[in-house]
Amino acid sequence: MSLINQITRKCKNLNFMTHDHAMYLRDVILKNGFSSLCELGYYHGKSTTYFAAILKEQGFGKIHAFDRAEMQITPNIDELLSFFNLEDFVVKNVAEKSLNWELGKLIKEHSEPIFDFCYIDCGHDFHNTALAFTLIDLLLKPKGMIVFDDATWTAEKSPTCQDAGDYNLIYPYMCNEESKLAPVGFVCNHIVSKYNYEELPKVFDWRIFVKRI
Repeated sequence: MSLINQITRKCKNLNFMTHDHAMYLRDVILKNGFSSLCELGYYHGKSTTYFAAILKEQGFGKIHAFDRAEMQITPNIDELLSFFNLEDFVVKNVAEKSLNWELGKLIKEHSEPIFDFCYIDCGHDFHNTALAFTLIDLLLKPKGMIVFDDATWTAEKSPTCQDAGDYNLIYPYMCNEESKLAPVGFVCNHIVSKYNYEELPKVFDWRIFVKRI
C-alpha cells in the first residue's frame, strides 16, 4: 500500500485534505520536480504528511510548514510525521502569532526566491490572505505554483463562525460586507490577477496560479 493510501486510512476521521486532493498534488509535484514547498496552515498536519510522502516518493525535497502556536490536538503534526517516519522531509515553523511575520523574516534572510510551490490554507480572511500572497510572491521562483484552498469559503456560512455566535470573535478585522463574500476568491480575482500569474483550471475548492517568467 502506498504511503498516501496509508495516510488516508490513518487520517480518515480528519475532514481536511482528501485522498483525491493529495493525488492531484502528487501529480503536480512529481511532474514539475518541485522540491522546495511551502505550506501556510497545517493544523493537524494531515496535508503536511501527504506533502512529505510525495517528496519521499520523489526522493528529494523539503516542505516548509507554517502555523501559529499549536493547540492541544490529536493527532498533531509531530505524531503523524513520526508515525510515518517522514520528519526528515519537513521544516516546521511555529509562529508566535503571525505567519506573515515569519514570511517577512524569510524575505529578509534571502535575496532570491526560495520556494517553487506554495499551498495556502490559513486565515481565510482578506487581511491575512492578501498579505500572505504578496509575501509569497517575493519568495516564489518563476514557474512556481500557488494553490489557494477554500476559494469559496465565507464567514457567514462557516459552521465554526456560526458556533462562535459572532464571526468577529474569530476574524476581528472582518467587516460585515467581507463576511458575506469569499475573501480568498476576492484576493484571487482582484489582487493575484494584477500580478504576473497564469491561472490554471479550477479544481476542488481551489484556485491555482503559476508564476510567469
